[in-house]
Amino acid sequence: MFGGSIIFISHDKHFINKFAQRIFELEDGSFNVYEGNYDYYLTKKQALIQQEKISKPVAKKPFEGKKEKRRNDSKRRFVEQSIKQLEIELDIIKKDIEKSVTDYEKLLALMGQKDKLSAQMESLYEQWLEMEEE
Repeated sequence: MFGGSIIFISHDKHFINKFAQRIFELEDGSFNVYEGNYDYYLTKKQALIQQEKISKPVAKKPFEGKKEKRRNDSKRRFVEQSIKQLEIELDIIKKDIEKSVTDYEKLLALMGQKDKLSAQMESLYEQWLEMEEE
C-alpha cells in the first residue's frame, strides 16, 4: 500500500470522487482546501453559495445604477473630448504667439485667449478628476 501523496488534476468527477481525500480549489486569486472527496466539495461549495446569497443585500431595481453609470460615462467622454479640443486650440494659440512676438497688440489678444482657455482646461481637469474618484 502506498503511504505518500498523489496530486492529480482531472475533469472526471467519478475518478476524483473515488480517489480524492482532499480537494484544492484556486478561484479568483484565493486558494481553498476541502477535506473530503468530490461530493463533499460540491456540498460545501453549494452551502457557501447559499450563504453568500443570504448575506448579500437584495437590489431593489436591477437596472438601478446602469442609467447613472451610462450618464457618468457619457459625461466623462464629453469632458475628455472637451479637454482634447482645448489642447488643440491651446497648441494653435501657442504657435500663433511664437509667430506674433513682434506684434504687441496681437500678442496681448492671444495671451488673453490663452489664459481663458487655460482656465477652462483647469476646470475640465478638476471635473475629470472628480469623476475618476467616484
